[in-house]
Order: sequence, then structure tokens, then C-alpha cells
Amino acid sequence: MINIIVKRMFLLWLLVLFPPLIRAESPSGHYENQFTAQSGLWDLSGTYNENPQNQFTIVQDDKGKITGQASLFETDGSMSITMAGPVVGSIKTTGGVPRVSVTLKLTGTASDGFASVPVTANVQFNLGIDPANSELTGTFKTKACVKARGAGCQSANGPQQFDLPVDADGIWHLVMDIQNTNDKLAGTASAVLSNGRTLPLGVKGQYVSKGDLTNLNLKGGAATVTVQANAVPGALVLKKMTAKLLGQTVTLP
Repeated sequence: MINIIVKRMFLLWLLVLFPPLIRAESPSGHYENQFTAQSGLWDLSGTYNENPQNQFTIVQDDKGKITGQASLFETDGSMSITMAGPVVGSIKTTGGVPRVSVTLKLTGTASDGFASVPVTANVQFNLGIDPANSELTGTFKTKACVKARGAGCQSANGPQQFDLPVDADGIWHLVMDIQNTNDKLAGTASAVLSNGRTLPLGVKGQYVSKGDLTNLNLKGGAATVTVQANAVPGALVLKKMTAKLLGQTVTLP
């Protein structure tokens, strides 16, 4: 991987300083492009907690939809509250920034050791991704209700943060194997995240000799990527890209 990155940087350096020395070509073969967190792709699947007794686990699907389960246990003197329930939400790009919305729908009981009463709570998180600190940061708001005579509901809101899963750093690779038949392009590709999650893609495209442009359309499941690039020996130098993957949109430049 390091050799691939070094080769690509060297080719880019030559293209900038000595453009007449390297001409683009009609692509054929294996290509890899790496993207940093600045153009990141995020799979937030994992477990989030404030302590081992209050946590939720989520799974993010290929469209960015979030589902999962949550559990909560709190004690205050002789009173204890136990709740559990489903998690729903999504991740999507708004204004070029990925935003995360998660709602916990909890039901359970409150008990003083002698009697129990039903309780419910809805907890909503609106979060952004902080790659520098490996965190989800934002706000929460909650409404909790006790289903008993003389009781009612209480609401609260405030700041919130969670640590990201250790393998969620936004870095991903676009890996392409291209076959070329008279400048008509086909093949297979995949978007590979740092946690190993892989989204398979089919490749169709065209090489246009005027401008030495490689135009590619990659599709698979809920994922689409369009690429305009210059192919040079051993690398695709991207000029433009729009990728819609895991509910997020990544654009270059």
C-alpha cells in the first residue's frame, strides 16, 4: 500500500512540474485511489455508551439507515429504572458535511423494591463527526414519562458526545479493475472502508481521446460513483468525482 501511495504522489508531482513528459492514456488494469477523512466515508456500526449499563448498538446499512437496540439501567437511592428498546436513525450529507440522527425508543419499569410502574422515554441525538478527536459530537433531547397516577413526563436537553468505533476513521479506497475494448471500458470495482467493509461496484465507461479523459460510472446496490480522470501509467488521476455511498455524498474537487 505504501508503494502504491508513493508511486501516485510521484506521478502527480511529475504531472504538475513536467506536464509534457507524461501523457494520459486509455486505461486498462488495476487502479487504487485512497481518500482521507477530509473526503471521508463513515460506517458508524458499533456500540456506544456512557457507561456499561447505558448503551446502544447500531448497524448502518448501505443506504445510511441506522437500526439497533438500546438498554438503560439507572439507580437513585432505593429507586431503579430499567428500560430497553429499538434504535432508528440515519446518516446523510447536508451542506457537504455528514450528519447523524439517532432516536432511542425505550420502555421499561421503575421500581422502589416493593412496587413497579411502567416508564417510557424517547431520546434523540443530532450529531456531527469530529475526525480529529474520533468523536460524534452534538446535542441530545429526551422526554421520559412515568405511567402512574399523579406522575407525568419530564424533558431534558444538552450537549452530547460519543467515541467513534476504533476502526471508523473515514479513510477509504476506491479499487478498480478495468478492461478496455476499443476505448469502451468495463470491469469491477469496490469501495473499501478502513474497517474492512466492502461495497462491490460494476464499472462502465469510455475513454475520450480528445482531452485524454476517462469517464466512468460505477454502480452497485445503493452505491453510485461517477469519475472523470486522466489515466497515466499505474494510476488514475482524478479530476472530478461524485460518490453516493452509505447514505453519504463525497465530491471532488
